[in-house]
Amino acid sequence: MAEFNQNGVFSSGERIRLRFENIINESTNLLIQVGDVTGITWAMTPYEDDVTPLIQKSLSGGTITIPENGVVVVQLNEADTFDLSGEFTHELRISDADGAHVAARGKLTIKYQVANNPI
Repeated sequence: MAEFNQNGVFSSGERIRLRFENIINESTNLLIQVGDVTGITWAMTPYEDDVTPLIQKSLSGGTITIPENGVVVVQLNEADTFDLSGEFTHELRISDADGAHVAARGKLTIKYQVANNPI
């Protein structure tokens, strides 16, 4: 079952660690485990524009980890949000033998911070 309303507020140019807990594998109805998945992707798009991802992360790229059963962590580095501000939709998708499933979805607000982005 997908977790919706996974919302947060962050500053531009900061390292962001998104932690998703109690993620259920829809195929087994159990907490997600490393061996259950063939892939995990996370994407962020401008709010209510699900067409063009501004940022994408993947399990295979090393920016998504499963540190324990049922937990998925997505790491965004400072450069990922350096020049962003506004509202964005984000979505975590889990792929397994039965296909891809939306595991979490929500809204992120990124506020521009001059201190993080000197002129």
